[in-house]
Amino acid sequence: MVDAAVDHPDRRVRGLLAEAQPHLTAQHWTRLLAAEQDPRQRWILTGCAVDRRASRTPAPDAPRGLRRRVPRR
Repeated sequence: MVDAAVDHPDRRVRGLLAEAQPHLTAQHWTRLLAAEQDPRQRWILTGCAVDRRASRTPAPDAPRGLRRRVPRR
């Protein structure tokens, strides 16, 4: 079910997944963020990932721009 929601064409479904599913994998977050074309929606999804304390290590198959590790504070 999670994979179907990650790949769903309706951004509202993907947004609801990001808000409601507390344990998305790094691969799921990578796919959600990389596939989002709207910068505003991508920002919202990124905020959800931060709120959920998503994995800091991107999936190995992440697009090149998403492979950088987030520096620790």
